[in-house]
Amino acid sequence: MCGIAGYLFKDGARLSDNHWAGLTEGAVRAMQHRGPNGNGVHKEEGALLVHTRLSILDVEHGDQPLHSHCGRYVLIGNGEIYNYKELQNELSQKGIACKTGSDCEPVVHLFAELGAGIFHKLRGMYALAIYDKAEKTLTLARDPFGIKPLYIAETGLGVGFASEPNVFLASGWVKRQLNESKLPEALVQNWTGGTETLFKGIKRLAPGEVLRLQDGKVVESFIIASLGNENYDATLDEALDAFDAKFMDSVEKHMQSDVPFGVYLSGGVDSSAVTTAMAEHEKQVSSFSIGFESEDVPDETGLAEEVAGALGANHQNISFSEEDFWKYLPVMVERMDDWCADYAILPVLKLSEFASQHVTVVLSGEGGDEFFAGYSRYRKPVWKTLFKKEKNDSQRFSNLFKQDIEIHKNNPPVELDKLQKKQWQDIQGWLPHDLLLKLDRSLMAYGLEGRVPFVDKHVSNFGFSLPSHLKMKGKTGKYLVKMWLSHVVAGWFSKGGYLTFKESLFAKKRGFSVPIASWLSNRAEDLLACFESSTWLDDSIERAELQKWLKAGKLNQKQALVVFRLLSLCLWYDVHIAGTGYPEILKKKG
Repeated sequence: MCGIAGYLFKDGARLSDNHWAGLTEGAVRAMQHRGPNGNGVHKEEGALLVHTRLSILDVEHGDQPLHSHCGRYVLIGNGEIYNYKELQNELSQKGIACKTGSDCEPVVHLFAELGAGIFHKLRGMYALAIYDKAEKTLTLARDPFGIKPLYIAETGLGVGFASEPNVFLASGWVKRQLNESKLPEALVQNWTGGTETLFKGIKRLAPGEVLRLQDGKVVESFIIASLGNENYDATLDEALDAFDAKFMDSVEKHMQSDVPFGVYLSGGVDSSAVTTAMAEHEKQVSSFSIGFESEDVPDETGLAEEVAGALGANHQNISFSEEDFWKYLPVMVERMDDWCADYAILPVLKLSEFASQHVTVVLSGEGGDEFFAGYSRYRKPVWKTLFKKEKNDSQRFSNLFKQDIEIHKNNPPVELDKLQKKQWQDIQGWLPHDLLLKLDRSLMAYGLEGRVPFVDKHVSNFGFSLPSHLKMKGKTGKYLVKMWLSHVVAGWFSKGGYLTFKESLFAKKRGFSVPIASWLSNRAEDLLACFESSTWLDDSIERAELQKWLKAGKLNQKQALVVFRLLSLCLWYDVHIAGTGYPEILKKKG
């Protein structure tokens, strides 16, 4: 895991030595948390590549940039290529030897032969930049599910790219301006989709997007699809055997590392499945979980401890308090430069800070719900958001928002069945723009690499292609994964413990709740003061209605979700656009 950044300048662009230095130093400074173990630079007329490294594989010799065997191509990358050993063997058969054990080195050698075709062969998570010194072109690529982030910004000088938007702000490549066209979308959901961000002039590469740049501009682009169109028809036993083989292989691949690794274990289905598979390959797994010091939400760390105990894991649990909420809020605002207001970021930040003292790589269960149909909303007979206006927060709180706002949703392929269409929407939107973004920023804030075995092209395509009756059964979602897990762990618990665990597997999905209603209510006066300075929201928000909520003294859960979204949006604006910094009044203890 690393940070990458760079620039491809237009022909004839002239930069002073100070300008070169500012772009380089700005990139290194903005990405230091992503790569605390070192940095590397490739600079020549018309191009600049900057890499900050978090050492995972070949700790001693895997520095970047990496150069092709012919010397023509230069690569910097962020992520992990899980089939790099197979690619090394392919090169060896052609008489090309890799000089390092880096998982990215085979990519640059094969790019010399296959060009952008190499990206179809990769299994992993990645954001890659490959510079062609002969043609003066730059190729950018992001993995098909969008696990790793990559952004571009075009200016009069050329095109910049980076792992995080903050790079462009730190180097002065773009001005700090709000993209007002994305504000309505941000107001009614926790994230923004598509390629546009809340920064004017900064765009995301779409998941699976490959760009070719020349003369300081984009000249070609295409998308590598994340999902196939095959349908898997099998009996339950056949599907269980197939899942077991694919998932076990994925977890084993995701465990490749030359540094210590662990797992985030909540006790839920997905994290328990990952931990169970890890225990098949590792004598003692290091697992971590977090609970809450509050009576408003259940503390479910006990189940995580039971699972860890049954698997013989070295488990550590920490708690998250109201004081922690306000302590980590400024960290969230700073790190979530690509804005996202998912309150689960806050406890994950604390858990990541703690885990970073013990491991460098963490596996997590993201993707299980999307690919194997775990969400309760998938079981509704008609999913209205696919075809008509969604009852979003702008309608639910019509006295707060000045207008109803449509959330743009892409139309799913017509050949998908009803369940797959629902899954497809989440895989294209919620997964990359909230869940995976949250994981990337929360872990990289503390120099941790996050890996997601469910978001593997073999496992994900298998789950997506399953017939509906193997994904949902009655009120039970994620049916196949739950059946697999209940079979695999049967012999690891005492009889009573196993029955308790199996009952929890098939219980209603709990989710990850944070008691934000009471914690925000306790700081209502401070929040009012913060909102008073956010005059830029007046075109969208009825300020009197917001004041009424906060002066009432106690927010209900739905109000609290909207207030948290507005608060994080206002704080993001102060830090990343206005440059006024995090407000002093919220730095004080409540």
